[in-house]
Amino acid sequence: MKPVENKTAPNLERLSTAHLRQTEDRILDLIERSLSLSQSRLLREHILDQTLQHAVKPPSLSETFAARVRQKIETESAVDLQSSYDALRSKLITEFDQSSKRLRRQLLRPMQWLDALGYAWAAALGAYLLLELVTPLI
Repeated sequence: MKPVENKTAPNLERLSTAHLRQTEDRILDLIERSLSLSQSRLLREHILDQTLQHAVKPPSLSETFAARVRQKIETESAVDLQSSYDALRSKLITEFDQSSKRLRRQLLRPMQWLDALGYAWAAALGAYLLLELVTPLI
């Protein structure tokens, strides 16, 4: 079996070398002050980014992290979950009962019944007057 050649590696190396040459030329232009202010700022930012990228190592998790997470998940007992579920359920039932009682008290307030009675009386009087006015015209 013939070994597979990696054709992308030479391309990356060639692109990287071209980028380095271009950056080197731009740095020389910066030193000679032949770059515009915006180009100079962009090059300085690029150099700073590259410096930071090489200086700052990305955070990494310890090798035992995944194992510790799995162990923590496994040790969480279903009893704890059930007790928290029961507590939440009883809290929600209590809140529902309190809200229902408050709504029932508001529904049965005497002022609301009197308001409804007044509106009904006004509507009946309006209907009566309308009939009295319309009946002679018929």
